[in-house]
Formats: sequence, structure tokens, C-alpha cells
Amino acid sequence: MPSIDKSSSKETINNLRKQYMELLDYGNAHPNELSDNVAKLRNLVLLHGLPPETSEEVENRMKGNVWCGMRGMVWKVLLNIKTVDNEKYVALVQKGEPNKEVYQQIRKDVPRTFMSDHEFATCVPQEKLSRTLSAFAHYCSESTSRLSNIQYVQGMNTLMAPFLYILPEVDAFYAFGSFILEHCYLYVVPNIQGDKPASNNQPGLVVDGQAPAVSSKEKLEKGVKLVLLGEMDSGKT
Repeated sequence: MPSIDKSSSKETINNLRKQYMELLDYGNAHPNELSDNVAKLRNLVLLHGLPPETSEEVENRMKGNVWCGMRGMVWKVLLNIKTVDNEKYVALVQKGEPNKEVYQQIRKDVPRTFMSDHEFATCVPQEKLSRTLSAFAHYCSESTSRLSNIQYVQGMNTLMAPFLYILPEVDAFYAFGSFILEHCYLYVVPNIQGDKPASNNQPGLVVDGQAPAVSSKEKLEKGVKLVLLGEMDSGKT
């Protein structure tokens, strides 16, 4: 089967969707074979991409229903999100704003996140994005793991946004945390140079201890959006 693109037939898309659902159902029924199933799922993503969302999935999201479509289920499996702690997330949200410096940066970045995309703004209000990023800042500050080395930096808003677009809020929070910790940790650890002038002594997105070029940061952000939202979702890539 070739990679899915805008010219793919409905039958091709439905067949690919069926393959994904079979893998997801098999993984749920056979947890002892999780590693093999995840490898097959990852291979399917790499070879064929993710099919576009169904009209039902789009409608549910636009209505604000707390519901996880196939794309979200795939990414929860790939990011090893087996359970989420609703009570923990609520407790983090109830802490309110993080420290003044962090919250000011969050409030500066949030309105600039996909601001020209009406559908995104409808599905992910600024309040939700701000709330989730603030909770993550608290989550990191209270952690005793590697997360304790992380604090909010510019660019996290555009990494969190796609998760909130395809997943319920609590699921998105934990998926984002797994993505940051397991897959791009060095992009967000504090560094004296970061993506701001060294004289500012501020953290920023870093790679292997060095501040990346703007193109590297943009490439990461675009990559996340491409894979999570899909090349066939108009205006999201």
C-alpha cells in the first residue's frame, strides 16, 4: 500500500484505517505482546502515514466532546500512555499561575499559537492551552525525576497545541509530558544560551547542550504538527 495523500481513494483510506484499528484492538486484547504491536504500529505510520479523520471525529472535536479518535489512540500507544491521573491534573490546575516570569512567557506565547487557524482556535481556546502549559510548569517543578530540570520555554506552546487538538485535555497533558521527557528532552532543558541572546541568561530550546538554529526549532515544531495532525488536514501543516 502506498503512502496516503490527497489523491488516495476512499477505499485505500478505509483499508489503512482498518489496519490501524486492527492493531489497536489486538494490542488491547494482548497486552503481553505490546512491544511487537507497537513496532508494527510505528512501521505503519512511517510507511503509510495516518489516514485523515472521519467526519464523525471532526464533528466530535468541533463540538468540544471529550472523545479520543483513532489518531489520538495511535499516539497514546506510541507515547506509552496507558493511564492518566485525572485527580493529579486537576490538582495541578488548581494551583493556578506558575511563577510570574514563566506565566508572563506563557501568556505572551499562547495568543500567537496558530492564531490564523479558526478551526484550531475553536477546538483549543487560549484558556485551555494556557491552563495546560501552566499545569505542566507546576508538574515539572514538583517532579523528582528528570522533569525537575525542565521549565517552560518559548516553543512549548506549539508543541503542546497539536496534542490538545487531537486528544482530551488530560490525555494531551500526559502525552505531551511523555513526548518532552522521552523524545525531545534536550530541546527544553535550561541552557545559558537557549534561543535568546546569551546576555539574557534565559533557557530556551537546546540540542545536545547547544542552542539550535531557528530552522531546527521550526523543523521540530512542524514535524510534530505533521505527524500528529496529518498532511491531509487542511491548513494544519
